[in-house]
Amino acid sequence: PVMVIAAILYFLLPLDSIPDFILGLGYLDDVTVITFVYRQLSNELEKYRTWRAGKPPEIDDEPRH
Repeated sequence: PVMVIAAILYFLLPLDSIPDFILGLGYLDDVTVITFVYRQLSNELEKYRTWRAGKPPEIDDEPRH
């Protein structure tokens, strides 16, 4: 997926929102990006597993305004 490749490139390339040479903060943006991508992929994998198991998707019965 594109999101994974983008996260890897962001982690490897020297251009960051917060430069890596700033101790303590340098890798904070890298960790944030990787955590975001991990959570997104986990959600997508869970949806896929539900679909593969043949379970119908959960439907919210509450009306939306």
